This record gives sequence, C-alpha cells and structure tokens, in this order.
Amino acid sequence: ALKLLAVFYSFLVTIGVATNTMIITATASSKNLHGTCNILIACCAFSDILHLIGHLPKIIAIFYGTVDMSSFACCIFQIMPTFGLSAGTFLVLSIAVDRLIAVRSAFFAVKTSMRVYLMV
Repeated sequence: ALKLLAVFYSFLVTIGVATNTMIITATASSKNLHGTCNILIACCAFSDILHLIGHLPKIIAIFYGTVDMSSFACCIFQIMPTFGLSAGTFLVLSIAVDRLIAVRSAFFAVKTSMRVYLMV
C-alpha cells in the first residue's frame, strides 16, 4: 500500500513538473505572453518546480527503504524547495496586486472615457 502511495505521489510530481515546464516554455516562446502578469505566472511555475523537488527524498525513501542522510545534507537538500515555496507565495501575492492594479486602472479609464463621452 505504501509503494502504491509512492507511485501516485511520484505521478503527481511528474505531472506538476511537466505542466509547469509547459507554462514556462509557452511564456518564453510567445511574444504575446511577455506581459507583467504572464512573466509573474512563469516565475511562479518555476518556483513550483523548485518546491516539487522537495518531494523527491520521500519518494526515494519509500521506494528504496530508509535512506541514511545526515542532518546537514537534509538541510542542504531542502533549501531549494523552501526557497521555491517562499518565492511562490510572494509571486502569487504579486500576481494578485498586478491584477488589482490592472482592474482598477481599467475601471478608472472607462470611468474617465465615459465622462469625456458625456461631455461631448
């Protein structure tokens, strides 16, 4: 039962890495996706990939039994996933602020143009 869980877990990690890589590739290759929000989404996808790397030791430990690792090696191995999680949280906040600014500025632009339209 534990190996089945590890297979499912590794399947989710593989799907996560593949889809986030597709997001990064699409953003990098398409000139239409070089806006602020799309760049932030691609950076968030990259930080998600870094976060998914942290699941590999657990998957390896389940497949191959216990893996002896020193505390220092464990800390070093978990730096990238921790950074990815922290950066991802900040990037989601940045995307939200960017979208809020976009909606507010669009609302004010429509409001201003309606005022000009009514004056004419």
